[in-house]
Amino acid sequence: SHQNGVAERAIRTVIERARTMLIHAAMRNPDNVDATLWPFAMSHSAYIWNITPKEGTLSPNEILTKSLTNGNYNEVRSLKIWGCPVYVL
Repeated sequence: SHQNGVAERAIRTVIERARTMLIHAAMRNPDNVDATLWPFAMSHSAYIWNITPKEGTLSPNEILTKSLTNGNYNEVRSLKIWGCPVYVL
């Protein structure tokens, strides 16, 4: 059903980002990545979608540069590479 193209595109973008994060993590650390990480990848992908500003015709790089120069970079600074190994001391 093509009733709400904007929402469908947003959902597809979140799913594609999660799939890409899983593939990237599997390439870097193939022994520790499996399908059980899918909900976490979806959650992180939705978080990135929610903190990404959506302003008119600016590209994502222009929006990010603009937010960094204005000092609104707390959300971006806290992001880590998804799927990287973590060690608990």
